[in-house]
Amino acid sequence: MPPHKILVIVCAHNEGKYIAKCLSALINQTIQPYKIVVVDDASTDNTPEIVKSIANKHKDLVKLVTRKRKVEIVHTTEIPKTFNYGLRSVNINEYEYLAKVDADIFLFKDYFERVMEKFDVDINKKLGIVGGVIINEGASSVHGANMVVRMKAWLDISDGGFMPVVDSEDAFLLFKAQMKGWETLFLKEAKSIHMRPFSKYPLRSVLRQRIRLGKTTYRLGYHPLYFLGRLAKVSLNEKPYLLCFPLSLYGWIYSWLSGDRIQENFRKWLRNYQKKKMKQALIKWF
Repeated sequence: MPPHKILVIVCAHNEGKYIAKCLSALINQTIQPYKIVVVDDASTDNTPEIVKSIANKHKDLVKLVTRKRKVEIVHTTEIPKTFNYGLRSVNINEYEYLAKVDADIFLFKDYFERVMEKFDVDINKKLGIVGGVIINEGASSVHGANMVVRMKAWLDISDGGFMPVVDSEDAFLLFKAQMKGWETLFLKEAKSIHMRPFSKYPLRSVLRQRIRLGKTTYRLGYHPLYFLGRLAKVSLNEKPYLLCFPLSLYGWIYSWLSGDRIQENFRKWLRNYQKKKMKQALIKWF
């Protein structure tokens, strides 16, 4: 297998419990990344000390970048802002692939090897994003916690090489890639573990996430029927079950009333895309 120049960005805010395992998994990949940039997002625990210790042992591989900010109010757009701190610390043109890995994700040893196999056999170079499975979560599509993007695709879908500062940035990038004609792939053979699974989140955080689901799906431009279908699925399969529907619906209505939306051309494309998906599902069903 030819060498692969993979840049990994890990955003970390108070991840002292998980960051060492996350970095150990990245360092010990069968295809090792060229550079791992950890952006400490104003942590108040021992996260920076842990990363600094690991970086001192792997000076050519691991780099610590510090972002200082007030964290009294946490906005969901802080993730792309933090991610961009990491991008600014390197020359992205030196790399072929960009990986976004959450600080509480543990990648199996052959994760990048499995992903690179798919990129290597893509003769037309149209495969833009590959994401593996999180074996202790229910997701069955590419997840932003462990996705790898071809750098040419990244430069095409990003804002001048930087992550768009929007809520639900992962979903936005995934759909934007498809809108631009890039292929995306959910790869079950590439496995990872969420060391802090959603099922273990405190109830307050879960309730906030459900409201956020409604807000972000409206902002992105989800077709109302597609949104309701997704909401029904979530309400039946994920805690807190019956509360999911009214909370997410509240989030949707809130964003609708406030006129909170992103790029109109993207929203229009997404609705048409979802209309086609629904028609295909109906044809298949009947």
